[in-house]
Amino acid sequence: MSCSTQIAEVRVNARLTLGIVWGLLQLALLMTSTWWYERQATRLSDPLDAFPQTGTSRDGW
Repeated sequence: MSCSTQIAEVRVNARLTLGIVWGLLQLALLMTSTWWYERQATRLSDPLDAFPQTGTSRDGW
């Protein structure tokens, strides 16, 4: 009987460990995608990137 308790305990621990690892992977994916999105949004809204570098300034001087 004690053997079946140990087997059940191993299954629970394995599922718990797998769940923690899966949660950490999801958190890392969320943080990475948020960082990438913010970096892209900041880059696209930068006024220096909005105008091509043709040798003239934006106001025509």
